[in-house]
Amino acid sequence: MREGIKMTVTYQLFYMLFVQLMASAVSILFISVAFWWFVDKPVWKEVLSCVFIIVNGGFIYTFAHKFAIQDCKPYTSLKKSLPKGAMLGTVISASTLLLFFIYKAVWSAFGTGGSLTNWFAICINMIFSVWTFPYFGIMGMSQGHITWYSVALFIAMPPAAAFIGYYAGTKKFFFIEAVDRFSYEKDGTGKKKRAGK
Repeated sequence: MREGIKMTVTYQLFYMLFVQLMASAVSILFISVAFWWFVDKPVWKEVLSCVFIIVNGGFIYTFAHKFAIQDCKPYTSLKKSLPKGAMLGTVISASTLLLFFIYKAVWSAFGTGGSLTNWFAICINMIFSVWTFPYFGIMGMSQGHITWYSVALFIAMPPAAAFIGYYAGTKKFFFIEAVDRFSYEKDGTGKKKRAGK
């Protein structure tokens, strides 16, 4: 990631697309290595998908948080902007929605008997499947159709995660540190000790 004065809004927006790709790649890797047995199990598939959607949101939150911290530094030309925080996720939603419309179009044009008839359509189908992989368990992909709630999620979740992450960054709120502080309590001498001990 670029630092300081080299950072631009355009760079931040395009970097968020890379973040989505990373989140999808992590989901695919975990399914391939550790959870492949659950892929065709109805209940487990949905549970795994929910976990990966949370992970996906975590990726978006983390990088929006980093960009907010960069924007708050005095030597950068960028200034903090909460609307931009939401835009960092909106660019992901817009890209996903565009791919979804293309996916539906190729199925309408080239789908025959439940299968696609040319390599271009197959490639589009594969790209959409990879891009939206964290949602695989709830999408119910079939001949150009997916569930309405998966569409609602991949539209709403990225802007929400990005906005929350960006806002937390502008307030210098670090989630891990907050959890760490919560897990410690002070003893009689004022020193911290692990809660419950």
